[in-house]
Amino acid sequence: PGARTSDSYLAPGQRYRTNDQLEAYTVSQLRRDDLGLLHVTLRSGRGRELSAFAAQVETAISLGDLLPVTAEESVLRC
Repeated sequence: PGARTSDSYLAPGQRYRTNDQLEAYTVSQLRRDDLGLLHVTLRSGRGRELSAFAAQVETAISLGDLLPVTAEESVLRC
């Protein structure tokens, strides 16, 4: 059996916004470091890039600090 590449529900292309709605981010990359810890890279439409452990991003989502961007919100912002 091969090693799992992801222990997270996060996936490239998913979009999240801050709870104050000032910034939206897209999951651009998931990768494992040398210790096997999963990192997520988030990129904003303004070019800002953030990298964090997947567990930190998932915690921010569960606490409501990051909120999923719905398809309707994506269309409205175009």
